[in-house]
Amino acid sequence: ELLHMYASMIGYTDRYVRFPLCRKTSFNAKNPILFERTVPFLKEVSGVFQEKVPERFAAQKAKCDASHQDYVIPGTVFTSVTVNKNFRVAAHYDAGDLKEGFGCLSSISKGKYEGSYTVFPAFRLGVDLRTCDVLLADVHELHANTPYRKCVPGKYERIALVMYYREGIIDCGSLDEEIQRAKSFGSGSLS
Repeated sequence: ELLHMYASMIGYTDRYVRFPLCRKTSFNAKNPILFERTVPFLKEVSGVFQEKVPERFAAQKAKCDASHQDYVIPGTVFTSVTVNKNFRVAAHYDAGDLKEGFGCLSSISKGKYEGSYTVFPAFRLGVDLRTCDVLLADVHELHANTPYRKCVPGKYERIALVMYYREGIIDCGSLDEEIQRAKSFGSGSLS
């Protein structure tokens, strides 16, 4: 099973105030083989992105090419994937991902459920994203998921994936450089 929590991130993440180091996500560090097994799927989604929205893909690829490759998911234009399992996402605007890029959404589901449509209120649009569908969208527009309906807890699973490039990755050194940076903060920074 890819995820035991309701929401998580896989891939790589940039620095932020509480953790000032670029790094692999906890999932990658603890589950490298499982992460490797996701890469072919992520490559397929990256290919759909290239084919369907080439100008946004080109902008995101240029940013990936300019970034240290320790933080780019191989064969893709993504650094990170937000993974939500059976999780209703409240209305929000994404932040921290490349504004000139695009959000690439997909899902993997099993069992029977209704609802959990990905909605963009400004466009009066809702998408019933099912296994291996790909939705390419400007996630800087307000979006959310509708409630699940007609489902029996424990009898269905919907894992939603949002693939993107994190803007702060451009400022990351190599993984080795980031480890050296961590050492300058003291031993507590490495845990």
